[in-house]
Amino acid sequence: MPFNATMWVGTGHLIPEGRSLGDALAVWVRRDPERQQNRMALSQREAYEGRLKDEYRRYLLGCEVRLPEQDPAHYRAFLAYREERRESLGRFARSGA
Repeated sequence: MPFNATMWVGTGHLIPEGRSLGDALAVWVRRDPERQQNRMALSQREAYEGRLKDEYRRYLLGCEVRLPEQDPAHYRAFLAYREERRESLGRFARSGA
């Protein structure tokens, strides 16, 4: 007797009307290599970004040191924007949203 569309399989997928549990397993097995490939790509991207993060932070800190000297007006605007964003995020967090 086939499962109906409201029954869940352990994989978290619905089994469409007229399909059996074996059909759902076959679909899951076919999609497993795609999932594995996606997980591997995500892992590689995270590793790549991790290697660059320290260098990027040094670059940003260097910019923050140079900008007040090179363009004080833009730096003051940046500081005002940053403070406004911090206050906005703080209000959002306090609101419980």
